[in-house]
Amino acid sequence: MCSGGHELCRTFGQGWFQECFVQYLAEGVIIVMRKLEPDMAIIYINWWDGASNVQLAGKIIEKMFPTCTSLWGYEHLCSLICKDDQLMPEVVVLTLWHYVLYNRFCRGSRQRIHAVFWKMSCLMNEGMYVGLDRHAGTRMAGVPIALLSDLRMWEVIELTCQDAELIALKATPDAIHQCVADPVVKDCVHRYLIARYPLICLLRYTDQ
Repeated sequence: MCSGGHELCRTFGQGWFQECFVQYLAEGVIIVMRKLEPDMAIIYINWWDGASNVQLAGKIIEKMFPTCTSLWGYEHLCSLICKDDQLMPEVVVLTLWHYVLYNRFCRGSRQRIHAVFWKMSCLMNEGMYVGLDRHAGTRMAGVPIALLSDLRMWEVIELTCQDAELIALKATPDAIHQCVADPVVKDCVHRYLIARYPLICLLRYTDQ
């Protein structure tokens, strides 16, 4: 079970208000835990993201439920794992591959290609346009999130590459055509995301 409390920490501040916040947060989490699992036989870990007062709330829960352990800093930990990934040569190649896809199909300066990509995206997504993710280089977990968008939009990219007009104009390099059509490339992206998908889900869940 995950929980975050950055905004509330800043709102309540220090002193008496902080003590009230600690009790309020602990009680709120305990209510949720009891709703999810009344017998307290499944939830063994509370994973928090917040400052010292949030950690105190975790200690209160541990006193009430001795079998439950509180951990902290999940968001930072997940981001550091993703940051370490970016140093791996294989992930560097996958990151460059994402930049190639984004710059080729989702850049407004390539109007003709982007128009075809837009049409294919709407066709495959019930009339709604879905593009590729443009992550910031400073966002440590941005690479797996961006590659996940690439994988979900792979069929749209394939249809764009197969567009007769773009083929006639040679708007897309043959190397991109070959990589998109090569199942090994897609499998590499898929294998990496299988390993990192739990981290992506955890970060997305905590952002909600």
